[in-house]
Amino acid sequence: MQSIHYSSIDAPTAPSGNSSLKFPKPNVSPVADLKDPKTLRGLRYRVVAIESLVFLASQFETMVPTLESYIPDGKKSFLTQFVSHTVSTARELRKPAYCGVASYILSRDQVLQTMSTVNWAIKEIKSQHSPYVDSMLQEFKKYKDQIGEIVKRIPIPPDVHSMLWDYSIKLATGCFVEGFSQASKRCSNEGRALMHLDFQQFRIKMEQLTGMRCACVLGTNYNACSCYHGNRPIPHHQLVEDYVKAYYVPDEEAEKWLKDHTEYSVSQLKALVVNCGFGTRTNKKAKQRLLQIIDDMDKRK
Repeated sequence: MQSIHYSSIDAPTAPSGNSSLKFPKPNVSPVADLKDPKTLRGLRYRVVAIESLVFLASQFETMVPTLESYIPDGKKSFLTQFVSHTVSTARELRKPAYCGVASYILSRDQVLQTMSTVNWAIKEIKSQHSPYVDSMLQEFKKYKDQIGEIVKRIPIPPDVHSMLWDYSIKLATGCFVEGFSQASKRCSNEGRALMHLDFQQFRIKMEQLTGMRCACVLGTNYNACSCYHGNRPIPHHQLVEDYVKAYYVPDEEAEKWLKDHTEYSVSQLKALVVNCGFGTRTNKKAKQRLLQIIDDMDKRK
């Protein structure tokens, strides 16, 4: 993107008419409010802008064979470079544009604060999930309703639907793992079971919310559906389930488990060892060894 900016955008201090191949820096229209939570940070404007660019890129790609037939052999490398370095990057803009929407669905700090109030040191198995799960689900229901209002005005491609749900669910599963890691110091076996219950409630309800009776299944307009169209179960569920199950990993398998699960942060891995006795339930030296392994893994990243 920096290369495109350098080669295509006029510097503010550049003399007028410095290059016929450069253009003034574009500005976002004041009509497009990209910070308003009521419009999902201007989602409809983001969709129109990004998907228009993606469409133009796809059309240009279909023209490449024709363009090559008119370009001398000695100049074809310039076309190849333009396609690979500029045109092909159009789809890559989807991630930052739509992540900017999904990242605001939940307040990470608020979720973690609410999770910290849960009593994880219970002595009896509970059959009712914790209230913070319902609060998270309410935010996702609101998210879906907002997407539904937007698709009444503009179509949203299936790939974009999937991205919006994927990014937001990834945020939620990250909150679960971080909240569980912070609670591990005061967590009993029954509390660990409650963690499992909480996430299973979230997972089941999210699978219902994100498309058990979506428009594509019912044979109606796919682009007018606000559901997630990925495969079931919901994405990123394994991240949470593996973390909860880690408490039950035998001591002799702890080192391998740590090396196989680099997706967790250093603090999350150390919380298992220090607070849960992960792999060190009867051996203090083993705790130091595992902590050293985590530090070594972090240095190699």
